[in-house]
Amino acid sequence: MVVTGVSPTRLALLRTNKRIELAKRGHKLLKEKRDALIMEFFSIIRKAKKLRDEVESEILEIYEMFAKACAYSGSIKINTVANSVKMSYELKIYERNIMGVKVPLIEFKEKEFNYDFLASNKLLDEIIARFRGIMKKIIELAELEATILKLAEEIQKTKRRVNALEYVIIPRLEEIRKYIQLKLGEMERENFFRLKIIKRKLKKKELQ
Repeated sequence: MVVTGVSPTRLALLRTNKRIELAKRGHKLLKEKRDALIMEFFSIIRKAKKLRDEVESEILEIYEMFAKACAYSGSIKINTVANSVKMSYELKIYERNIMGVKVPLIEFKEKEFNYDFLASNKLLDEIIARFRGIMKKIIELAELEATILKLAEEIQKTKRRVNALEYVIIPRLEEIRKYIQLKLGEMERENFFRLKIIKRKLKKKELQ
């Protein structure tokens, strides 16, 4: 690596040593952050997978129940009940912090839910109750998946910073340090020989 634009002085060497020390400390902290983020990332992925499996299984069960309801009750009755449903929800999205990463926190609240109970039957009541219950899980799953995306982005950014420090910045600073040390060594040797020459000359003058 060619070093240019660096003054080989003691002060420059001290500053370079300080920069190397700070870069190595930053590298260590970023590696720790990256590793902690990766652990949290995989923990949330496992949680999301478990919840997704639950949601998919429940939806499949509900649709099987719905198919039975269609066969037993007929489409007219089902449409009557479906058209009578009145529901409204409130969603509030906040932020929470995971190791410096802002991720969504979704608050789900059911404000209104009613339908024509008299036009319904036991099977349709159960289907409606199951759909209401699964809504919260779907919102939770959306929150987890959004968190996974945010963490993945931050992990990539942190990896890039770690690699930049490890493979570019720290090696370059160490090359600069070597260059300064080499130049200072050369200057010290030159000064030493120059002093020796001066001493010889002075000695010769004393002898004359």
